[in-house]
Amino acid sequence: MKPQLRLKTLAAAVIACGALLLPHAAAAKAKTLEDQLLAAAIAYDAKPSAQKLDKVKALIAKGAKVHFALSPTQKTQNISPLNLALFARNYTLVQTFLEQKPDLSIPVYDEVLEQPLLYAMKHADADKPSADDNKIVAALLAAGPNVNTFDHDGALSPLLFASGNMPPFPVRVDWQEALLKAGAQPNQQNNEGNTALMSTSAGNLQALQLLLKAGVDAKLKNRNGATAMHYVCERDSALTGKSDPDAETRIRLLKKAGADINGMASPDADIPLGPPLMAAMNSKNPDCVKALLKLGADPDGQAYANPAHSVEWKHDKAPLTVREEVLSDTIGMYPAELVKLLRR
Repeated sequence: MKPQLRLKTLAAAVIACGALLLPHAAAAKAKTLEDQLLAAAIAYDAKPSAQKLDKVKALIAKGAKVHFALSPTQKTQNISPLNLALFARNYTLVQTFLEQKPDLSIPVYDEVLEQPLLYAMKHADADKPSADDNKIVAALLAAGPNVNTFDHDGALSPLLFASGNMPPFPVRVDWQEALLKAGAQPNQQNNEGNTALMSTSAGNLQALQLLLKAGVDAKLKNRNGATAMHYVCERDSALTGKSDPDAETRIRLLKKAGADINGMASPDADIPLGPPLMAAMNSKNPDCVKALLKLGADPDGQAYANPAHSVEWKHDKAPLTVREEVLSDTIGMYPAELVKLLRR
């Protein structure tokens, strides 16, 4: 990104976050050391130089705080210098600020109640994090944050994010490994009851092996009664439509770990859900469906825990089986290649 464009981008980000600092006027209007540090950080990120970095360090030496709690009623500044450095994905600034040992339990800013580690992970490049992205995550981990903290609504922790619980962000096995070494609990569950394995990690052999070795319980169920086996055919979006040679190995590993290949979801599930085979019919992964059938998934078992979730079910009839549900599809809900697998 060109320096001037980057400067404008960062200025817009600061304004959007409520700091109300324009890059060219920030230093003149700054009333606090923190305001001045924020302006100096913007200037350094736009066009790095040793002189500009020295100015950042000089302000820190004068007592400028690099990260701090922010009041929702504070109108002049509600973004910290550390947050700005994380947003900019600027490793040099992040490392400079981390040397001051800031409290990493403080959220990045009041509108986004995420601690710095999770925030940095979410702002890395989703397709292929850069070397700086990885260095920033490593630096934050080295600073000793609580790696088991969830975001404000309890949906994501760093481990769950790295495990693919927030599509389209892919599984990051390197981050999973680093987080587990830093003390991440493998069986942590979010507000939906999901573990790290109830995600595309179940469809990633390397991630699955790592999590099982770390002690994740494959028998755990989420709020809807699903286990990791319900996710075994789900993979990162980049793999959609591609062959899945590891499917059988993953299913065998989960079976060995105690996950039921025909385990039924809860009748009270708030989404249409049944056994793993029914969940797999929406995966567009024929190799995995074949492997489930080979290893004991029952196509003639009930399709949905709540029969009313079957489009064609009549209240005076028995619940539809997986086979009946799929073969009765008239709107192309299931890929033809998967439908073919269930024809007698």
